[in-house]
Amino acid sequence: MFSIKLYKIKQIYLLVLLIGLILRSINVYSLLPSKYDSLLFAFLAAFGGLLLMIDFLINIKSKKRAYDILLIIFLVVLLISTIVNRQFGMVSNLKLMVWSCIYFFLVYEFGEISFQDNHFFKKINYSLVISWFFVSLISLGMFLLQFGYEKYTSPRDRIRIGFLESRLFGLFGDPNYGAIVCIIVIILSVFYLINEWRKKGMIKKVFLISNILIQFPVLLLSGSRSALLISFAILGVTTFIYGNLFIGQHFSKKFIVKIICSSFFTAAVLGAYFVLQTETKGILQKAPEHVKYVMRFENKKKELQIETKRTKEKKAKEEVSLVRKDVAQNTDISNMRFSIWKSAIEVFKTTPFVGTSPRNLIPYAKEKLPNTFIAEQSFVAHNTFINVLVSTGIFGFLVFVIFLVLKGISAIVFYLKNIKTLPYSYYVYLSSTVTLVLSGLFVNELVLVNTIGAFIFWLYLGKINGYMKGKSK
Repeated sequence: MFSIKLYKIKQIYLLVLLIGLILRSINVYSLLPSKYDSLLFAFLAAFGGLLLMIDFLINIKSKKRAYDILLIIFLVVLLISTIVNRQFGMVSNLKLMVWSCIYFFLVYEFGEISFQDNHFFKKINYSLVISWFFVSLISLGMFLLQFGYEKYTSPRDRIRIGFLESRLFGLFGDPNYGAIVCIIVIILSVFYLINEWRKKGMIKKVFLISNILIQFPVLLLSGSRSALLISFAILGVTTFIYGNLFIGQHFSKKFIVKIICSSFFTAAVLGAYFVLQTETKGILQKAPEHVKYVMRFENKKKELQIETKRTKEKKAKEEVSLVRKDVAQNTDISNMRFSIWKSAIEVFKTTPFVGTSPRNLIPYAKEKLPNTFIAEQSFVAHNTFINVLVSTGIFGFLVFVIFLVLKGISAIVFYLKNIKTLPYSYYVYLSSTVTLVLSGLFVNELVLVNTIGAFIFWLYLGKINGYMKGKSK
């Protein structure tokens, strides 16, 4: 009885945590006093820590080793790095350790033990899908109304809302993160649409189709080149795998024939997708001219105002550019990422064994290497793997990469071996985790962060691992 109640409490906790992370990802939320966010996540961290303690005591009593040894080692390395670099700050790193424990030993472990609980995962998935529908819909409305607002919170930091600098920030705290979540929401929406297609009732189908039609233009307007590249990769791999399977079942079982036909089909689909992107961008660029209103924020009155376009303004408002100046006028194709990564490696070389600790990269760089790019510009690593390397040193990096490679290879091999018998949902969760791993090549994600992406990654990875364990029994 106690275990059932604990299971339900964990479900509620994870749903609340997801909603909290969704709120935190919305830039308007950042306009509220930070004490509210601090109180909310302090409560979530404390309650999550309590659940971890209960789990730990239960595992000791039952003499069960439930936790992944590599994740335990990673946390030990993280703790050592925090202690060694304590002069740069310790509290924020200890908080991060608590959240890392919650993701490793609560979110991930719960995903594993509840892998058959489709009702719970449906709640999680629809919470994300419905939330992102409204976030993206409002963001798209901001683009059509040509609304843009920015507020500096410090000489270097600012909150950007709406359409600014030829890209849609919308309600996203960061359009790169927002665009990645758009891809995951599209994947989930397509999956549930296929599942619901033969069932009665139109409301859910109309909603899912509408959601896809909203997420796609928001993905394009975000200006996130990394997200667009990842969307090509996911679509290409999906088309090739299922094209190969379809051809083998209906036309030819010869390996060479399947590979050639699947390759041509994949190339055709990706070509069509590129054309769709190009044409959709062209339509979006002209869309605001058909909207009779503009939305502004009146600083003096501190209120939003929707006004009819004046004739003199109309021509200016029609000329909407989707070309980012920071990219088009920059000879660096990586938009400074190469410089950031090079600088991070320079910092790593000064402390290769214990790193700088996750929250102390910039303070450490400013003291030890004041002339390096990261110290001068106060940039984070913008790459999950480089961030782990410079934050935890070579030992933390190797442990994390080994964990990721082992889980990744196991999941992919398991999928390819059982592709004909596995439910489509397995590929949905696998492709979503791959999307997040690929996003980690361009932003800090997966680990040492407290984001929607990290939550989804560890929960879905746990489900995948649970499915493999359950199937092997």
